[in-house]
Amino acid sequence: MNDLTSKNFLKFSTNPTVSTLDVAKSIGKVIETNYFDTVQTLTPKIAEKEHKNSYSGNYGLGEFPFHTDMAHWYIPPKYLLLRCIVPAPNVPTNVINLNSIFQEIDFNYNLAHFVSRKKLESKTSILHLYKHGVCRWDKLFLKPFNQYARDLELIVFDKIANYPYEQIQLKQIGDCLLINNWTMIHSRSAVDEFSLDRCYERVYLSEVF
Repeated sequence: MNDLTSKNFLKFSTNPTVSTLDVAKSIGKVIETNYFDTVQTLTPKIAEKEHKNSYSGNYGLGEFPFHTDMAHWYIPPKYLLLRCIVPAPNVPTNVINLNSIFQEIDFNYNLAHFVSRKKLESKTSILHLYKHGVCRWDKLFLKPFNQYARDLELIVFDKIANYPYEQIQLKQIGDCLLINNWTMIHSRSAVDEFSLDRCYERVYLSEVF
């Protein structure tokens, strides 16, 4: 776990015959909710066939932008685990340290108020991009609520577009990527014709052991 502490993400391999849920439970506390399955299956999808409340419905087989998973939650899951079920070497996962970006920006983050594009349980909460050790970013599903937020969104968007990122390949069945979702943002590269059977499973965790 030293890499998880220093780099805020960790790549490791697991026995392909062990379930993703068992892998997740062996490394941390799994988040279970009524909003989605505990173990989610991620496969490439055609945008026209999906709802617009998902990344697939907006970007389809194209590149997914950098984002925080569940950024619209009041407190997003701290960790996400991606596990390779069907490899696609041409479609890496990209990661950026969002915390480092925020530390470079001279801005009063408390004044910049964001809200979710859609209400969660019929409620709208004021969200901050950077507060109490939690970083978040989602250009698609978070909306600026005031002028401070609109100004900050432009600054962060430009920073991310020009910031160095690391590409991580999960090349074998059972390969895993554990990401600190409070610190890092991630994206998916575009899916080519040779990678349409790509399949990952995803689990959210509130803590790791």
